[in-house]
Amino acid sequence: MKKYTNSKILSDSLELTTSKSGIWLYDTTQGMYLSMRAVDEVTALTEAITYYQEKVGEVMRDYDRLDKIVRAFLSELPCEFAH
Repeated sequence: MKKYTNSKILSDSLELTTSKSGIWLYDTTQGMYLSMRAVDEVTALTEAITYYQEKVGEVMRDYDRLDKIVRAFLSELPCEFAH
């Protein structure tokens, strides 16, 4: 029995599938669904963008925290090693 009714390749890494349970958006780059059981394509894409916005925010916060640690460490080194 067919599990999905329609599948669209949106890009090299994104596939949008329509099933009886809703719209599913799969990202092969991450190996995961970015949206599951969305009511329509716009909702699926919005969920995916929201997910990536949150992840980018996390990455930027982690980077800023690490950057502060590295800069503090470098500021403690003698000048000839800090540059």
